[in-house]
Amino acid sequence: MSPTDRTDALAGTLQEPRRRRVTSHRAIVEAATSLAARHGYNAVTIEAIAAKAGVGKQTIYRWWPGKAALYAEVYGQLAAPEALRADTGTLAGDLKRLLLSLFRIYDATPAKEILAGLVAEAQSDPAALVALRERLAWPRRDLLLDAVTRGRGRGELRPGIEPEAIVDVLSGAIWFRLLLGHAPLDQHYATQLVRLVSP
Repeated sequence: MSPTDRTDALAGTLQEPRRRRVTSHRAIVEAATSLAARHGYNAVTIEAIAAKAGVGKQTIYRWWPGKAALYAEVYGQLAAPEALRADTGTLAGDLKRLLLSLFRIYDATPAKEILAGLVAEAQSDPAALVALRERLAWPRRDLLLDAVTRGRGRGELRPGIEPEAIVDVLSGAIWFRLLLGHAPLDQHYATQLVRLVSP
């Protein structure tokens, strides 16, 4: 075997475990997503995810300390900040585009059920609370805050209203409907929310 062949063989040997890790990671995330869509967050177990993904439980725990952390990553992929970011040149335009993008994701994926499950679990599980805050809430809150801060710079906020207060109002309004399910998160609601905060 030539030196080049030996180098290629070694590179292939080193890459194989990495390929297996990437494949297993993807299978776990896909299994968790599928099970949440079918059964809801609360009914899904790590054992069920491992079985569907074709891996051992320890493989899951190697990457995530628990179910909440795993589903925080799943939500992060389904409702990625990059898919929600908007800069239309107006506060109303930015907020409406962001909200409609988020609501479409909630309609098409189990992201809404995952978020509701994590919020419920976070009330009694400190690890779930950390996952909810650090991986889900803060990055998306920052998107809203950026949009509102840009609007303030353009003179689009009512005098005396702080951007953080607007972000809390919008986030709370979304979570209220998401958790109680008493009314839809739809285009009409997005329009109403924008009108509340954008003169």
